[in-house]
Amino acid sequence: MNLLLNNPWPYLATAAFVALIGVYAWKQPHWPGARYFNWLLWLWWIMTLAAALKTIVQATELRYGLWVLLGIGALLVSPMELMFSLEYTGNEKWLNWRYLTLLFLPALIFGLLPITLPMNYLV
Repeated sequence: MNLLLNNPWPYLATAAFVALIGVYAWKQPHWPGARYFNWLLWLWWIMTLAAALKTIVQATELRYGLWVLLGIGALLVSPMELMFSLEYTGNEKWLNWRYLTLLFLPALIFGLLPITLPMNYLV
C-alpha cells in the first residue's frame, strides 16, 4: 500500500523546508548564483505544494492540471540548475537569450502538449 497516496504531510514538510532555505537565500543576495538559486527554490516550492494538492484533490480535471504543472516544473528544474551552476562558477557569458531559449524550448514544447491535447492524457 502506498503511504503517500492520500498523505500530503511529507510534501508540506518539504515545502516548509524549501521556504526556510528560501528565506535564508533571499537574505544573501551578494553570493554568486543567488538570483537563479532563488528562482529554483520558488520552482521547488510550487512543485511541492502542487504535489501536496494532488494527493488531496478528487476532481479529475484539477488533478490533471496539477499533473501538468508538476511535469512542466520537472522539465524546468534542469535548465534552472544549469543557469545557477553557470553563474556560480563565473561563466555568465553562456547566459544569453539564445542559449536560454534553447534550454527552455523543450520544456515549453513538452509542457504545452498536455495542455493543448488533454484528452490524450486523461486516464
